[in-house]
Amino acid sequence: MAGLLGFKLSDPLDFILPVDTMNCLAAAGCLSVLYWIILRASSWKLTTAVCVAYGLTTAFLAPATNPNEPMLGALWSFLGNTFAIPSGKNACAQW
Repeated sequence: MAGLLGFKLSDPLDFILPVDTMNCLAAAGCLSVLYWIILRASSWKLTTAVCVAYGLTTAFLAPATNPNEPMLGALWSFLGNTFAIPSGKNACAQW
């Protein structure tokens, strides 16, 4: 799969660049999902400020630059919350 994206993986150290690229994409996905979740409840100015502030914290940057792939877990968590919020809202409307 990485070869299809243009990465040449001939030795173990060559895996660092694809993993870092994947973590960067997952971190960007986390911030975009967080932006979408907050935007549903407030203005775009507040949403932008919160996402920029969160993206620059050590709590976010440390996992985003960690080669152990913690951002993929965070991305799945954000996506799960994205789908859980509307379903919970619809369930409450039925009562």
